[in-house]
Amino acid sequence: MMRYFRIIFCAVLMAGLVSFYARQAFPSGIVAGMTREELLGVYPEPDKLTYRTEPNKEWITFNNKEDSSPGEIITFRLVDGKVEGWDLDDRHEFIREYVGEFASGYYRNANSLTGKAILNVLTSLPWKDVLVLTNRKRPVVFVENHSDGPGRIANSTDMRSFKGDPPTCTEGLWIVKLSTELEGADSVDEIESIVAHEMAHYLLDNGMRVSADPASTEKYEREAADLVEKWGFADEMKKARARFGGSRRAVVSTTGGNQ
Repeated sequence: MMRYFRIIFCAVLMAGLVSFYARQAFPSGIVAGMTREELLGVYPEPDKLTYRTEPNKEWITFNNKEDSSPGEIITFRLVDGKVEGWDLDDRHEFIREYVGEFASGYYRNANSLTGKAILNVLTSLPWKDVLVLTNRKRPVVFVENHSDGPGRIANSTDMRSFKGDPPTCTEGLWIVKLSTELEGADSVDEIESIVAHEMAHYLLDNGMRVSADPASTEKYEREAADLVEKWGFADEMKKARARFGGSRRAVVSTTGGNQ
């Protein structure tokens, strides 16, 4: 009997310690169980990096105030309007939130190969590059460019803000138009280097560079392709060429250009 009592006592003690440390773990004063309003009193809503919602659940990501590293992020998990817990540097959740906001519904479909390629590329890129690509002040927005059906003539993408959204597109935006033809690929690998190439154009600021010096477009295309290879997508580029044909220049042009 004493043995079972000790087991129960230790279990209760451990549960109490876990609860205590969970409530003491974050110096900003955030504790499990506090309301959404209390959380936003410490981490103001305009400072949100990304967010995601499901029925009675929310995930909200901010830069971590407790760490001087600019790449340190914290994702708060809320259930029924109260903080359930948080995770530091949850890259997969952060990217999932971002794509949920800045990719069209076409690519949020779980069966979309291009949607999977977008997630895979953002997940594998250097963290410092991801933070630039996902900056809300000038976000990268992914939309489909229809290769067949009525949509090839004209189509629209709706993007709007809602109450409580942090400032977005205050310095512009970068629109990546990906052909629906990419969905015919045999594997997601064939699409990844194409998605990465358009992100490379953004980081190299090739939109402005091409506008200022159109004669050097070929040079900027090569620079983007070199960066894609540096990121580790050389094999994926070969697969893209084999699938879609043509030179490196022809492959990247299937995405609709870099402006």
